[in-house]
Amino acid sequence: FFFGKFTHQMAPKDLNRILTWEVVPADPDINFDEAMEKVKGIAIAGVTWIGTPSVQPHVFGLSKIVINCQVSDESVTPETIEGAIEALSTEEVEYSGTVVNVDFIEVDRPKLSEVDQLKADLKAAKAKIEELTEEQNGLSQQIVKLQNQIVDARSKPTDKKADKGAENKADKKADKQENKKADKKA
Repeated sequence: FFFGKFTHQMAPKDLNRILTWEVVPADPDINFDEAMEKVKGIAIAGVTWIGTPSVQPHVFGLSKIVINCQVSDESVTPETIEGAIEALSTEEVEYSGTVVNVDFIEVDRPKLSEVDQLKADLKAAKAKIEELTEEQNGLSQQIVKLQNQIVDARSKPTDKKADKGAENKADKKADKQENKKADKKA
């Protein structure tokens, strides 16, 4: 089923899913006003039937109800709703439901008063300042650590050329002393 992969998607944060259903009662003589009320009467937590349903021609002389529902609970799957639609079936009439479209809409959030909005903004700004202060403290500690490493590196001779130069001077001095001893013996 084409829409299957979309109907299982979780709505992005702050959005709800809107599912468009085609509900087909398998009786051409059914009272569609009553049938629409039955469908709208399905009560599932997190599901709200919205808009005005319509009756449209289907196939083999049957008609279908096109109706929308808003799903605000992530745990509600289309299969849950489909099962509830099919549960409307009786011995006289069988109901079937199919998702034909999925949309997402923004969740309406209650508007904050101006003072409450300012308080929320201030709280967010304080949290950001705290985060930046922690980051700054961490960077300051890294700088002190690097400065200490530089001081330690400067106080210790680690230059191999300097070490070799000192060795060469010692070797030359030793050679001179040996030459002087050799000259004295001769």
